[in-house]
Amino acid sequence: MTGEFESALWTNTFTLLFSSTSASSSDELLTEDNYKCHDNKKGVLAYHSDVHYVEIAGIVPVAFLGMLGNIIALLVWTVKTKYNATTLFLEHLCVWDSLFLLMYATLILYSDAMLREVIYVTTFFISTFQLMSVHVTLGAVVTRLVAVTRPLVVRDLLTRRRVYVVYVGIIVWCLLLASLEIVAYSCGHLEKITRWKIFVSKQVVGLILPHVALFVVNAYLFYFLRRHGAIVRQTLHGRRTPDSSKKAQRRLTLTLFCMSVCSLISFPFGVFFQLLMEAEYAGLISATSTCDRKCSVLVDRVFHLLQVLNSSVNIIFYAAFCTNFRQLFLRRVQHVRGLARSLSTSSSSSSSSSSSRRTMRTDLYAAEGRIL
Repeated sequence: MTGEFESALWTNTFTLLFSSTSASSSDELLTEDNYKCHDNKKGVLAYHSDVHYVEIAGIVPVAFLGMLGNIIALLVWTVKTKYNATTLFLEHLCVWDSLFLLMYATLILYSDAMLREVIYVTTFFISTFQLMSVHVTLGAVVTRLVAVTRPLVVRDLLTRRRVYVVYVGIIVWCLLLASLEIVAYSCGHLEKITRWKIFVSKQVVGLILPHVALFVVNAYLFYFLRRHGAIVRQTLHGRRTPDSSKKAQRRLTLTLFCMSVCSLISFPFGVFFQLLMEAEYAGLISATSTCDRKCSVLVDRVFHLLQVLNSSVNIIFYAAFCTNFRQLFLRRVQHVRGLARSLSTSSSSSSSSSSSRRTMRTDLYAAEGRIL
């Protein structure tokens, strides 16, 4: 593997940030061998400043805010005591999104101090966490579809054991995709076109196809709800309104629909754009000018920002549409208040008991003094 291809490889591999892994690799990206028309040092500095601004002022703050929101959402979802397959997937989605955001922000902030092997490992985890986030979102939507279309047998179909078996299978599948890509790109004897084919296969199988399935499942779910709602209205003629539990279930469905739309906006276009950039590195297409190259990398960072937003805004959808989430949040707040009240009561009681002991000790000493 040549140094030029390695620098290009760090830029767009694994759907994440690689041109900013170090200043030297970014400088190699704009060498005369890659773009002979580029000889303006000021243009290089402007190139770095634009990308750096998107990363530091956009991606990193959103990632940390998203981690905070996912941790809060995880604490809220763990309050529930009744098993539900959809909320189980939502709990684990908070975990995978938090890990993805943490590793991504760490790579941006500390890549200059990382060894290449550490960057490989970090990249592997980032790719795995991103794949898990997409597949867990799909799993939550599929379980919601089963609950809506088969409400009478949903508990028999989506048992805890079956859901965990599927969940373990998703983990193994995502680890396989991420490790295959890492091994392919770390082998120096492979040709560029071979690496590009592996990258395309991973992106299509790991990201594109799950989003196609996400679109199909949401479209069918929307169609089923519209059709079922029309049938119910024709049957009841307005004589009965849906109870609170049905409204809560509809709001949960709306929450998952909004999450799916956000994921569909963030990933497919960005993945397609990254495939074009990898095709450029493989020699299948070529950039016409340095300006095109700078704009491409900048647009690529914008898509990365959208993917980070996709992993950060779920708590907004939970709070806005999910009635069950708001109820669990209030229950968690009451639990925290109860703990604080009990701690303050115990501390005040301990302080009062210690003061009473000191008073008794003082009285005892005074009594002994009078006796003497």
